[in-house]
Amino acid sequence: GSEMCIRDSAPAAFAMASENDSPMAAKAQTLAKAFLAVDLQCARCHDAPYQPFKQAELFGLASMLAGAAQKVPATSVLKPMADGRAPRVSFSLKPGEAVPAAWPFAAIAPGPIAAGALRASEAASTRAQFAALLTSPANDRFAQVLVNRLWKRYLGWGLVEPVDDWTAAEPSHPQLLDWLARELVTHDY
Repeated sequence: GSEMCIRDSAPAAFAMASENDSPMAAKAQTLAKAFLAVDLQCARCHDAPYQPFKQAELFGLASMLAGAAQKVPATSVLKPMADGRAPRVSFSLKPGEAVPAAWPFAAIAPGPIAAGALRASEAASTRAQFAALLTSPANDRFAQVLVNRLWKRYLGWGLVEPVDDWTAAEPSHPQLLDWLARELVTHDY
């Protein structure tokens, strides 16, 4: 009944994703995947074994969204196996450790924030900085991800697949992707 409707609503689903022990980490994970095609799901509980991301990077983004250092909840750290063996994955954070705000994507979505991108009242806000870095015209990745999502929506297959995780993906037509992304930016998205 009504519960199904809540799950079908994108804003409600985003809110439900934050109903856990670290809501800002969940939101940072969703934003990175949606707008940068970076999947940080593994980094929620441990350092990602098949991607170049550490737990501290996800929690650094979470801290940017929260506007304050975020503490790693005990449930975000894997525990040893019942037989005493260590998990196959590694983790570099400890429960209760506070992770400061940090933008970990300089290699794919570089700063700095353009002059005038933030009002003086927003300059100290790490959340406003997050948004400005994410949507900056200097951030080629943002426009490319948006164009790729549109391409897949209307043509059935993205220029980069999978659309949600470009860690090991290459565009099938890189020049077309670059051109479409530039056109999107120059035409005010």
